Amino acid sequence: MATVGARSTPLGRPWWVRLRAVLATGLVLGTGATMTLAQWTDQTLPRGEFSASSFEVQANASTPYTPGAPWAQHTDDAAVLQLKAGDMTPGSRKHAALALRTTPDSLGGTALLGPGEIVAGSNTGLAGALRYRVVVSALCDSSVFTPNATYVVGGPETSAPLTTGQAPEAPLTLLAATPGAPGQPLHLCVEVLLPVGANNALQGAQMEARWRITSLSQTP
Repeated sequence: MATVGARSTPLGRPWWVRLRAVLATGLVLGTGATMTLAQWTDQTLPRGEFSASSFEVQANASTPYTPGAPWAQHTDDAAVLQLKAGDMTPGSRKHAALALRTTPDSLGGTALLGPGEIVAGSNTGLAGALRYRVVVSALCDSSVFTPNATYVVGGPETSAPLTTGQAPEAPLTLLAATPGAPGQPLHLCVEVLLPVGANNALQGAQMEARWRITSLSQTP
């Protein structure tokens, strides 16, 4: 909640990431971003005037990252990551880029990727078998998952279950925008792995998961 007066508290609204996986026939990771936050300030004038700042985020899911590709805010839909995983087999890894940025005139803030929630009706065997990891990187392929990379989920030698989220003590930073221009993008690279030894019975299985990404504005 926000208060009006000499001090202000940021409002945060979550947005959602969606993952859909179809083993042997395709794997599509979708992610959407939308948020609006305002911090209200008492102007300490006799008339009690107020002003409002804004905090909004857009997503660009082009792979490889293309600055001129569409940037969009998403509500119920999702920006689909380009995993191109139709030929996924045990041991294969697929990669997709995601860029986030604040809209023109927006405050800066933080973003936190929550744990995935497996949607009802999904194949639980496939959901439990898939692993993923995420690093901060504009380039997006297997070469960026190095010991020196900044890991959002997983690590240099480990991938995490889809139900693993980002450590809450280490949120991502979203840079503030400037008047008339968006903020500098935050680049993420997502890797999805079907481990060697995955059960052959998973062929053709389908699943869907959702992640909540919660963003908060910084006090200006």
